[in-house]
Amino acid sequence: MREKQRAVPTLHLGGWPPGGVLFERRQPRPQRIIIPAFGSIALARIRPSDVQAFVRHLQEKKKLAPRTVRECYRICKNVLETAVNEKLIPENPCRGINLPKLTGDERRFLSAPEVDRLASSIESHYQTLIYSAAYLGLRWGELAGLRVENLDLLRGQVRVWGSLEEVSGSLRYVGWTKTEASRRTVTIPPFLVQMLARHLEGPQREFVFVGPNGGFLRRSNFGKRHLKPAALRAGLAPLRFHDLRHTCAAMLIDQDCNPLEIQKRLGHKEIATTLGIYGHLYESSDTKINDALERAFDTGRSSGSLFVPSEVVSELPA
Repeated sequence: MREKQRAVPTLHLGGWPPGGVLFERRQPRPQRIIIPAFGSIALARIRPSDVQAFVRHLQEKKKLAPRTVRECYRICKNVLETAVNEKLIPENPCRGINLPKLTGDERRFLSAPEVDRLASSIESHYQTLIYSAAYLGLRWGELAGLRVENLDLLRGQVRVWGSLEEVSGSLRYVGWTKTEASRRTVTIPPFLVQMLARHLEGPQREFVFVGPNGGFLRRSNFGKRHLKPAALRAGLAPLRFHDLRHTCAAMLIDQDCNPLEIQKRLGHKEIATTLGIYGHLYESSDTKINDALERAFDTGRSSGSLFVPSEVVSELPA
């Protein structure tokens, strides 16, 4: 009797081992794009060149926006990383892929007064969430999946260990973030410590930020039902929740924080990621650099500890 042939695993977005729905019109747009491209290919046969060709196809043929292309890539990468963890494939083919750069107009940076206006315009239940996003710089999933036990208000710290993820329309809490850089401890400004303490008053709960009925927050619903109307009431241009994370980075840069400190706070694996996204904001700091060097020169000159050739001194203003 012939041995039954073992099924070859292919790309699914509904879980492992294979068995999830391959293609449904109600699936989010990125998934509807990915499955027709890779759903019938054995996982072991997907190569980095295939992924690169897929990204190029989305850019050149489908004319998708850079952010949509990157989102499709991110989902594909995460699913294949799960396959690696399940020993279905030896390594993730989503490596060394050239992705389209995000243009400046795809990011929004709010000022501190604008954050205040936004928070004042949203329902009181979500005001602390807005301030936490803008001043902690955490991702949506990190905030929506923030457990109360990982919030240390006495020390003014939050431990970012888990995340709330949405897979095929279902929400699930993952107790361990995907990368080591994402697992971090972030300090909380004193004003936000007080806000969080007031926010947590009342019955005990497992997660810091929940819906009115105590359930998980869904990003798409929050954006449509709460964030977008609040931005309109505040007189702000439309924005995404992730723009509050950009806002945090911009405020830190404006306060002359070290790029390495910003990288650590945002949970970026590489400093190149931080500089690639926010490096243009440092262009305005050339004047600050020159002023700092001028002050250093003046300090050394006044103390007599700075060597300056006599012919240069004679030309310096008194």
